[in-house]
Amino acid sequence: MNSKNYNHAEAYCLMKYKCEKCGTVETLWNSRDGVTPFMINCEKCNEHMQHIDWNADERKTNYIPKIGQRVFIDMPVDYYKVFCRVRAKQIKDNVEGNTDTLQKIYNNLIKEYNKNEPFIIKI
Repeated sequence: MNSKNYNHAEAYCLMKYKCEKCGTVETLWNSRDGVTPFMINCEKCNEHMQHIDWNADERKTNYIPKIGQRVFIDMPVDYYKVFCRVRAKQIKDNVEGNTDTLQKIYNNLIKEYNKNEPFIIKI
């Protein structure tokens, strides 16, 4: 696999993940020149899937995902905003001794937004 034209070896690659619990093997496509996680959640049993067969990752820059296939994309800002609202509420309700307002917690979380963070969608 030649990655000299890309910032990341896994750019635009089809990658296999295998569930540690149920054994499901799934191929995801990385639709971007960005990093991907070593572990993801299994859709079938909600346990951990691990990236396997690294040497078999196949670069397909013009790949068209199949219906039902999961794909890595850049983190959508609108999703991150909603995620931060939920996370801020969890922190406010569950972190003992936290005196920050919900808005302050949210504002601190939103500062950490990184559009290059991987996010999985299902086609």
